[in-house]
Amino acid sequence: MIELIGFEALERLTSQQQSMVIDKAVGVALGQEAQIMMRNSMRIVPVDTGTLRRSARVLPAYKEGLLWTVEMGYGGAASEYALDQHENPTYRHAEGKSWKYLEIPVKERIPNFEQRLAKRITEILKRL
Repeated sequence: MIELIGFEALERLTSQQQSMVIDKAVGVALGQEAQIMMRNSMRIVPVDTGTLRRSARVLPAYKEGLLWTVEMGYGGAASEYALDQHENPTYRHAEGKSWKYLEIPVKERIPNFEQRLAKRITEILKRL
């Protein structure tokens, strides 16, 4: 009879390490998708002085329980202006610029989001 001392602990540790690697890949993949959305947004964000455009931010993805969150947006010194520009359809914008400058690019990425995310996660896991 062979008794493997600590095998269950090793198995738990291995499982935890695998979960951490997968979580890292998911976080990176979500961040990559958010960066694409923000780049697309910056193409259509209204520009007057450039303060609004320069205020663009994408924070690292984080997980709470089973929920993943990626925070992105415009603000800082331009917070009130950002909200007003985003929500007011009556403003006239230069050619190629738009209200809903963050919402539009996010909605454009929704189709096939899960497939793109799965592909990104798989590619990241291959490199880890």
